[in-house]
Amino acid sequence: GGAWDNAKKSFEKGAVINGETYYKKSEPHKASVTGDTVGDPFKDTSGPSMNILIKLMSIVSLVIAPYIAINSESKTDMQSIQLEEMTSKPVTALASGLASANLGEIIHKKLSSGVELDFPENGIENNLIKFIESDSKVDKETWFDFADLNFESGSTKLDEASIQEVKNIAEILKAYPNVNIKVGGYTDNTGEANANLKLSGDRAKAVKGALNGLGIGDSRLESEGYGQEHPIASNDTEEGRAQNRRISVRVTKK
Repeated sequence: GGAWDNAKKSFEKGAVINGETYYKKSEPHKASVTGDTVGDPFKDTSGPSMNILIKLMSIVSLVIAPYIAINSESKTDMQSIQLEEMTSKPVTALASGLASANLGEIIHKKLSSGVELDFPENGIENNLIKFIESDSKVDKETWFDFADLNFESGSTKLDEASIQEVKNIAEILKAYPNVNIKVGGYTDNTGEANANLKLSGDRAKAVKGALNGLGIGDSRLESEGYGQEHPIASNDTEEGRAQNRRISVRVTKK
C-alpha cells in the first residue's frame, strides 16, 4: 500500500529512528519492503484522513520494532540463565540428618601414620578413634553416625562437597590396620519399605566403594542396608525423619 511505499522511500535519504539513522538495506528498511510487497489492506484511495492514520501507524511500527526485538532477546537470555542455574545445582538429600547437631569445637589430631586431621570433637572421627583406643569390646549395638554425608536426591551418588568425612575415616583405618568396620544405611519411613531397604543398601555400598577407592581393602569392609528399621527419632516430624536418614559405621574387629 501507499503507506508502506512512503516508508520504504524514506530510507533513501535516511530515516531517523530513536536518534539513529537507517538507510536502505537496514532492518527497518527490509520491514517496510516486506510490508509493501505483501500489500496493505487499506488503500490510498480511502481518503486523506485514512492516509494520515496509515502513515502514523507505519511510523509507530518502525519505532517499536527494535524494542520488540531487544526485549525478546533479553527474555530469551534470562530464561537461558535461569535454566542453567537450575540444572547446574544438584538436589541433595541429607543422609545422616545430624549436620545441625552440636558437634563441638574443631580439634586437631595427628595419627600414628603421620597424617594430621581436623574434625569436630563430637564427630564420627573422634568417636571412632576413642572406641578403637578404648578397652571396649566389639559388639553389634555400637554405631557411629556420619554427621554431614549427602547424596543426590533419590540416588546413591555421593555429594562431592560432603565426602571429607569419608576421607577422614579412610585415613583412620590406615592408621589402625587391624580395625575392620561395617557400613550401615538407614532411611525414614517415607515411601515403600522395600524401596527404602534397597536405597539404604545401595547407599551403604556406595560409601564402602568410596573407602575402597581411598585405599581400604575390601576384606576390611562390610555394608548393609536396614531401610526404615532402627529409627533413632520420630518419623512424625521433618527433623526426626532427617535424623533417621543416615549412614553409620560399626567396628567389627580391632
